[in-house]
Amino acid sequence: MKKLITLTLLSVGLISCNQEDKIDLKLQLTEGETYQHSSKIKMDLNQKMMGQDVDLTMYIEGKMSFINQSNLEGSHELVGFYDYLSYETQMPQMQMKVSSDEVDAENPLSSIFNDMVGEKFNFNLSNQGRVSEVEGIDKIWTKLIAANENLSDLEKNQFQAQMQESFGADSFAGSLETSFAIYPEAPVKLGDSWTVTTNLQNGYPAQIKTTFTLKDFDEDFVYIEGEGNIKTEEEDNRMTTNGMEFIFSLEGSNTSELKLDRKTGWIVDGTVNQNAKGNMKFAEAPPEMEDQTIALDFTYLIELSNN
Repeated sequence: MKKLITLTLLSVGLISCNQEDKIDLKLQLTEGETYQHSSKIKMDLNQKMMGQDVDLTMYIEGKMSFINQSNLEGSHELVGFYDYLSYETQMPQMQMKVSSDEVDAENPLSSIFNDMVGEKFNFNLSNQGRVSEVEGIDKIWTKLIAANENLSDLEKNQFQAQMQESFGADSFAGSLETSFAIYPEAPVKLGDSWTVTTNLQNGYPAQIKTTFTLKDFDEDFVYIEGEGNIKTEEEDNRMTTNGMEFIFSLEGSNTSELKLDRKTGWIVDGTVNQNAKGNMKFAEAPPEMEDQTIALDFTYLIELSNN
């Protein structure tokens, strides 16, 4: 009888230990609190067409604050705004840099970036890092561009299209999911893995399937790593740019190392590396461009932090 009781207690103890070793890894934000999220993106792109190479390097840096208005069932209602925003492009024949901290009278976009700082918009962020119901950000860009007296109507339309594509609601949601769509659907223990599917957010139609693994944790932080692949799906391989439709074929890899706050699940710091190769061609090419294919080769380095 004593042996039976001892074995029973031992079994209960082992089960309890196993349960304690599991982490309910998800976003658990406090109402009324403000959370910071910063990202630095570097993209190196090579395009080859008709025997000619075109190289482009692009830098995007954003620092944002998110106020948790309320906790819903499985998600959070947040108010977001930029604290800082910069964009830099480097090409052999052209260089351009725009920063919200440096207003340049010769570059109207710099004053638009400066005016964007502090402008609030709303969105929903699920416990698993999915973004939905982004409201207000497109209207903010429209308002700021329309109010700029240094732009012609043609320039306003061009800037509007550019800002919608790079920083509009869809781009914001996709970019934030690249960082935050990382959480499992159920509690996990050390060594457990789970798979998350997102969309590539660099202007190209492709899916990313990443398998994350819980590598380590302590009282304060959780450490996860991700490995995955990038691939264009045949049913979703088209994109329209400047009024022209292109068909894409891309394949590559996606890796990440992330440090999370154990209590809130918020990203403390981390890196994401993406690289892919492939090609794009006109869906309906003009006669002079018929059968022309543009070879693509790009790498992305994304650095994340909470300050």
